Amino acid sequence: MAVAAFPRGNHATGGTRADDVAALLAKQRAGADFAITQVFWDAPSYLELVGEARSAGVTIPIIPGILPATDPGRLARVGELTGVEPPADLLARLTALDDPAQAHRVASGPPPTWSRPSSTVVHPVSTSTRSTSAGPRSTCWT
Repeated sequence: MAVAAFPRGNHATGGTRADDVAALLAKQRAGADFAITQVFWDAPSYLELVGEARSAGVTIPIIPGILPATDPGRLARVGELTGVEPPADLLARLTALDDPAQAHRVASGPPPTWSRPSSTVVHPVSTSTRSTSAGPRSTCWT
């Protein structure tokens, strides 16, 4: 079962990240298999959520919520609904474009370069801790 997580706290309830970490732990204890975060625009907020959750005992995978960032109107609406405002510079760049193909290039940016300091340890985490008949478990990396 998937549950929600909020890197900057739950805007709808006025909750903080600490509240969300406590809620994630309760959701895990109630049987959650993994969490998907609300959209976020800054990686540190996600990484801090994961770090705090792990320190509190949350072991389920916490998957980052990703939103295609090509339509400035849609991004503004998501900001209104979630309280997570898109970066002003991204909105300005997308608004200035008439060609959808150009918007896709701006939103996606250059291909990411994946590098990791050699001291970083990455562990596979099963997306399910319970046995099911639905097939094999998948693995996420944290």
